[in-house]
Amino acid sequence: MLACLAIDLKSCYTAMNKTKNHPRPRLVEIKKYANRRLYDITHSGYITLADLANLIASGQMVCVTDAKTGDDITAATLLQIMLEMENEGQGLLSVATLSRLIIHASKAEADFVMIAIERALDRLDSHHHLINHQSHKSDTDKAKTANQTDLDNLAESFDALAKAFQQFQKNT
Repeated sequence: MLACLAIDLKSCYTAMNKTKNHPRPRLVEIKKYANRRLYDITHSGYITLADLANLIASGQMVCVTDAKTGDDITAATLLQIMLEMENEGQGLLSVATLSRLIIHASKAEADFVMIAIERALDRLDSHHHLINHQSHKSDTDKAKTANQTDLDNLAESFDALAKAFQQFQKNT
């Protein structure tokens, strides 16, 4: 889980440390000022969005708060990073996928979709962990196997989500 779902830093930290099967990384606290500057409280210095993305990519958990209000704006900041990645040609989600997320987010099943996506990403993390610990394969073979496994598991998770959603619609 990259985004904090809690309102304050203490509950944000608690929520992130409940992630199963993952070591508990140190929480990096970031304040975002009105001038869009990010200040890393943990390391006492200003950082860029690219620096923040690198922290997350290295496994650090972050919590971003608005310097003026104290509100948790982690999710919005992470979405901003994803937007920057898209603008740089490193998009993660297709237009079709983004459209489907918007459709489902505006309906009653938004929580269900969020849980399914988190589970799919947890499975991807688990497979990456397994692949990284296989010492008998070359790095190229590991990467090919990991990518194919990731794609297969993601497709499987979305198929399960579609079936569950169809069942949900039948029951309502």
